[in-house]
Amino acid sequence: MSDHVIHYGMIVLDAAPTVLRVRGQPMVFRSADETMEYAQLHGIMRWMVYGRTDGWWPVYTLDGPVNPLPEPPPHVWTSSLTR
Repeated sequence: MSDHVIHYGMIVLDAAPTVLRVRGQPMVFRSADETMEYAQLHGIMRWMVYGRTDGWWPVYTLDGPVNPLPEPPPHVWTSSLTR
């Protein structure tokens, strides 16, 4: 498990796809849900969230994700410890 903090960004899809920026830098969110709050406040109707480590970039509308996240793969436990 990594201690790296995941930051999320938003690609606005209401017109031509555009990375949401503040002072020239991509706007950073702490979670994908935070993008929903931002969109509601600013009247954004469709967007993509990027930044997930698995590469899944779901498309969102104000009604929620259009293509929801896939189920996580089952975890396979391996042990390299010998007794």
